[in-house]
Amino acid sequence: MRTVLGIGTSITMLVLGLLILLGFVAAPQTPTNLRWMMGVVLILFAVYRATVLYTERQHQQRQRENR
Repeated sequence: MRTVLGIGTSITMLVLGLLILLGFVAAPQTPTNLRWMMGVVLILFAVYRATVLYTERQHQQRQRENR
C-alpha cells in the first residue's frame, strides 16, 4: 500500500510540475520565474520520492536475501 501511494505521489507531482512549467495550471498573471521555480521544485520532489522508494525496496530485498 505504501509503495502504491509513493508511486502515485511521484507521478502526480511530476505531471503537476510539467503542467505548471508549460503554463496549463498556473494563472496567466503568474510571473514566469515563480512558475519555473514551482514546476522545478515539484519535479525534483517527484524524482526524490521515486529515488527514496527505489532505495527502500532495494534495502528490503537485501534484508530478505540475508535471512
